[in-house]
Amino acid sequence: MMATQNLSANFEAGASDSFSFLEHNFGFVKSIVRPNTNSVILRYESPSIYVNVMYGPPAYAPEMSFGRRGIDDVAGGYSFEAGDLIQLEKYRDWQSKQTPSGGLEGQIAWLASLLAECGKESMLGDPAVYSDMKARRDRLVAEWQHQEQHGTLSRSIDAAWREMDYKTIVDLCANYNGPLGNLDTKRLHYARSLV
Repeated sequence: MMATQNLSANFEAGASDSFSFLEHNFGFVKSIVRPNTNSVILRYESPSIYVNVMYGPPAYAPEMSFGRRGIDDVAGGYSFEAGDLIQLEKYRDWQSKQTPSGGLEGQIAWLASLLAECGKESMLGDPAVYSDMKARRDRLVAEWQHQEQHGTLSRSIDAAWREMDYKTIVDLCANYNGPLGNLDTKRLHYARSLV
């Protein structure tokens, strides 16, 4: 327990130092939240942007999220993360200038350098950057939802196939607009021939 609390304290000190550019360069105000004895959140805010730098369970690894206040931090919105910055066309080939070092301090420094070098437009609230990140995230969410729906449908088709319930297979596929896998397509064609 004491080691975890020491790591939280080390995280807080390291993150405060590494992310101080938000206060100095962008005028953000820092607040610290400790939801429990093993967690710490450094929240940086400007009038329109927030950045959360977090450490605690279950990962016990530094994490960072950011977005627009009143837009991305409300129900139905979602914060952006390191991966969203790296996927911006302008920064796809980005390499950290930080010397890769292991441990907590190295991870914090890497996140801070990523935000400092690739997040300038985001920290200034550039609507085009947020639009690009949101569009990409929306596409990924839609793809994930489609994969989940397709997986559920495929498992249901498989269960109906094993029961030789061909009408259920036809019914399951009646309202599905996406492409079926090769096996499910063959099963559907066979089921239609019998119903």
